[in-house]
Amino acid sequence: EVIGEVVSLSLPITMSTFGAIEADSSSTIPGSCDDEAGPALLPRLEMCPELSAGMNVIPSAGYDRSFEVILPSNYTDEMSWPLITLWHGFGSSPDEIKSYSELADLAESEGFILVVPSSYPDGAVEWDSLADTDSPDLAFYDDLIKCLSESFSIDNNRIHSTGLSAGGLWTAYLSVFRSNVLASSVGLSSGLIPDYPAESNPIPYLVAWGGENDIAYDQNFDTLAQNLIVDFTMSGHFLIACNHGLEHVWEPEFSPWVIRFLLDHPKGINELPYAGGLPEGVYPDYCEVLSAE
Repeated sequence: EVIGEVVSLSLPITMSTFGAIEADSSSTIPGSCDDEAGPALLPRLEMCPELSAGMNVIPSAGYDRSFEVILPSNYTDEMSWPLITLWHGFGSSPDEIKSYSELADLAESEGFILVVPSSYPDGAVEWDSLADTDSPDLAFYDDLIKCLSESFSIDNNRIHSTGLSAGGLWTAYLSVFRSNVLASSVGLSSGLIPDYPAESNPIPYLVAWGGENDIAYDQNFDTLAQNLIVDFTMSGHFLIACNHGLEHVWEPEFSPWVIRFLLDHPKGINELPYAGGLPEGVYPDYCEVLSAE
């Protein structure tokens, strides 16, 4: 029995992680979901391999997970650097989102470490943002941050996330389920699918989307963005909304203000820098501050 709203994603059944097995005569159909132990948690890495600039692979939750590390040319271990993770959308790839966002160029000019992960092939969706339980993607995120922090000089107060579409959904997910790690986030064509968790530290968030026609894979990202705005505003996030009206895209001209928002909002700031309004000449006219609490 299912009580409440059912949120679904239209996907080919060939991509489902569900399977069927033939039952024998001794099989007992469970009558409830009671389990005193609760849902199982996937193991996290205890020891990390040494990482370097370029492509890397770490073992995580039974999968070999790959990601690219892009360092500014003046990187040195003698100072701490902001870290921004960039998540691609459904059916996309790290190379595609790097290309149309042009964030690798900004990593050089603005001085931050950019990490672009790849999704894993067995997933029913790109980045498992559908439920509030543990998942291989959540384990990968935890392992990724741990291993990056051990290999590079990362400022723990300046860890950020951004992405488009499924990557935007994942960014919103991490922003509430890993709010202890993240300082601020930007989700493009974003939304939060699970219920907002009872325990979460509201962080600054910028949601950008393409208006009423922001639709991809039968998902209405205009509705998802509007619902996110309600959830995040009620939960105390400092929130900026940017309805660019260009449908389901990340244009290169978005990227300077995406990065500006992230770098302007580290953890531990005493006063929100945009509480008095958006700085002139940085954000387009379609961006507005919705909450300064």
